[in-house]
Amino acid sequence: MKLFSRLKESVSRSDLLAAQEALRKGNKQQARSLLSKVIKKEYRLDIALLLYAEAVESRSEAISCLEQACKFDPNNEKALKLLERHRELERSEQEMKQKMESLQPSLSRNTFIGQEHIKKNLLERIRSAKEVETSLDHLLFCGSEEMGKCTLAHVVANELGVKIAPIRGSENSNTGDIAAILTNLESRDILLIEDIDQLSHRIIPILLSAISGFNLDITIGKGPSKRDITLRLPRFTLIGTTSKPSKVDKKICRWLIAYDFHTYTLDDLSGIIQLLALRQGYSIDPEASKLLAQYCDGSTGHAAALVKRIGRNCESYNSAKEALVSIGYSEKPKSSIEIGKYLDKLSGEAFEEYIAKLFSKMGYQVELMGKTGDHGIDIRLRRGNEDIAVQCKRWSDPVGEPIVRDFYGSLMHAEIPLGCIVATTTFTPQAIDFADGKPIKLIDFDSLIRLVIKNDGNES
Repeated sequence: MKLFSRLKESVSRSDLLAAQEALRKGNKQQARSLLSKVIKKEYRLDIALLLYAEAVESRSEAISCLEQACKFDPNNEKALKLLERHRELERSEQEMKQKMESLQPSLSRNTFIGQEHIKKNLLERIRSAKEVETSLDHLLFCGSEEMGKCTLAHVVANELGVKIAPIRGSENSNTGDIAAILTNLESRDILLIEDIDQLSHRIIPILLSAISGFNLDITIGKGPSKRDITLRLPRFTLIGTTSKPSKVDKKICRWLIAYDFHTYTLDDLSGIIQLLALRQGYSIDPEASKLLAQYCDGSTGHAAALVKRIGRNCESYNSAKEALVSIGYSEKPKSSIEIGKYLDKLSGEAFEEYIAKLFSKMGYQVELMGKTGDHGIDIRLRRGNEDIAVQCKRWSDPVGEPIVRDFYGSLMHAEIPLGCIVATTTFTPQAIDFADGKPIKLIDFDSLIRLVIKNDGNES
């Protein structure tokens, strides 16, 4: 019996030494396996429990092991010190977690900055949905790229306490895939479709049935045995995002409440920049964040990129200025002469983007039509009840009457009530006469420069 006891003790001693060696080499999994055997045999628990606390992955497991070690030997000073240290670290981690949670975008805590007109309405809808324990209405977030549309969708899910399933419209053309996603949704969950305007035509009938009646129509079998069945889906919420609202399927649009994202003000962007820096564990000087905001072109995505690139070098206004120069940013033109020279250097496509940003800063919902432009309409603007078509002319010669006449025909064809031609030149007298009395505004080069200067705090 004594021989067996000595043999068991020898094995446990070997396991304990092997566990120490495994820890030294960083193999925690092997160490845990060996120490479990040692602890089970109750051999040198004062040492084994201490080593196990070092080998576990989580703070709570380490504390549990150390509490057992202290209970086994109340005078074990090493275990007592380690236990206190782990408890201090646990408190610090919890405080940091709470701080980081408080910095995450939230409607109720007002840490989602900007888009006040949307947040107020959404909060009311969320409260109503939670009171009656039903799904939120289907939503459509419209705005330029990198405006925080998807971020807000995730914030809505957090406020509701539900799961969110994000997909991209351009990447889901398989009817089986979308059916699988829909059947995995639970009651009140959110289906987020980024770029919903790019949905495949094969998907639209399935999605339409799902959001209108919470049904999924599928076909089973082939040939004579083929049959159609309808599955009931839980009530869920669809949130679509788009930078081209006119391209979203009209039947889908009937079921969506649309929200237009406005361009962020400099104050909004400054606050966003400071919040992004805090989430990364450092702070940015308020004056420095205001300077960075001027280079964000109204985009939260651009703000995030600047914070990642130079945020840690922005302890003051001057250091932020130096950091911007170091990555190729120079001061933006301020005088009319400088603005004119800047616009003269732009390509046709860059000029369209510049004009789009200018109107966006003026509070319009902007849609760049690109190559899909309808009969010479480069940009479409919306603001409240306003619906405006814009044609951009990066020309040096005067714009003549035939161009204005063709544009007027495009307005009539697209049934858009108001049009605007923006040019880097002048208009001929014949063009001006033709536009007179018609729903067309002509903005020549001088008028454009005045418009830029007027919106200087936001645009240039």
